[in-house]
Amino acid sequence: MNTPLRSAPLALLPLLTLLFAAGPAAADERGKFSHEASFTMASQRVIGDPFADILTDDQRAMSPMGFRLGVGISGPFSVIGGYQNDLQGTTIDIPDTEVDIVQQLRLHQVLAGVKVQQPIRPWVAPYATLQLSAVRGVMRLDEDLNRDDNLNQLTSRGNAIGGVAAVGIDLRPLKVGPARLGTHLEVGYGLHSRLQLEAGDESQPVQDAAGDPALQGELLLRGLAVHWGVGLRF
Repeated sequence: MNTPLRSAPLALLPLLTLLFAAGPAAADERGKFSHEASFTMASQRVIGDPFADILTDDQRAMSPMGFRLGVGISGPFSVIGGYQNDLQGTTIDIPDTEVDIVQQLRLHQVLAGVKVQQPIRPWVAPYATLQLSAVRGVMRLDEDLNRDDNLNQLTSRGNAIGGVAAVGIDLRPLKVGPARLGTHLEVGYGLHSRLQLEAGDESQPVQDAAGDPALQGELLLRGLAVHWGVGLRF
């Protein structure tokens, strides 16, 4: 039986065919509005049970928000890129004490890639997109997040790289001067390397019993990826 990792490239073949076989965009008004600026929200599936206290059983996904910019370059092709971040946290009660420990996980994600759209009408355009993704994760354990110099604070950091492939629909029904107010929804698959959160930093490393960098946890962003946004097309 194929694993999700092995079968993912096969599932992307139709998308790659669409990207490279797309013909030139219509020369009339349907081909306009290929530039964009949007506020975005997303959902990226998390595999495994990395942080049971933060990611509950009915969640198992990170939900970042941010922005996306796009520039039409030639025919149906656009270059798009953006940034988004997510912050999840929980409070851990320490028995027989008045101390509460806050466990906080923040993800920073940068995306950049290509978008191919084929407008059907000036106000609707289906599209496909392939984007590279870089993720920075920061985990904090602290009883006072307002103090950066707290000696009891434990911070862990890690990085992951990967990509997102998706198909979507761009709706831009309202014309505002030379631009259109639009919204997009895309559904696809995200695939990233394992994000391992190493405790401490270069100046104050934390090691385990074997002398290796101590891990506060690890995260695997892989699976269903949904992106929604609203903004201007021009």
